[in-house]
Order: sequence, then C-alpha cells, then structure tokens
Amino acid sequence: MARLLVQLKLRLLTNALRSSRRAKVSFIVSTGFAALVAVGTFLVLAALRGGSAPVAQAASVFTVFTFGFTPYQVLELTLSVLPWPR
Repeated sequence: MARLLVQLKLRLLTNALRSSRRAKVSFIVSTGFAALVAVGTFLVLAALRGGSAPVAQAASVFTVFTFGFTPYQVLELTLSVLPWPR
C-alpha cells in the first residue's frame, strides 16, 4: 500500500513539473530552502549536543515548522478545491 501511495505521489509530482515552468522553479526553490534548513538545523543541534539544549531546540524547530507549514497546506487545499470562475 505504501509503495502504491509513493508511486502515485511521484506521478503527481512529475506531471506537475511537466506542466509549467513556474511549478519547476517553485519546486527547485522550495527544495533548496528545505535542504538549507535541514543542514542548518543539524549544525545547530550538533553544536548544542551534550545537554538539554538540543531537546529544547528540536522541540522549538518542530513547533515552528508545524505551525508554519499547516496553515500553508490548509490554504493550498482550500484554493485547489474552490471552483474559480473562468
């Protein structure tokens, strides 16, 4: 089941990237930003290792991204299902 879901998601991604230049640019920019954030978070946690600070840092990063990412997903879902007049 998980394999099927991954295949469907990858098919949606490839079709979206084929559809427009804007989708390609958006995907590249967001992937680059996510990689920078991941590396930065890893470096901060590696620098704080050995105490209770990494736990607090990990919790705060998780909270910020959860509350920052969830409204974006809700807005995107809402805009994609609304029937816009053409």
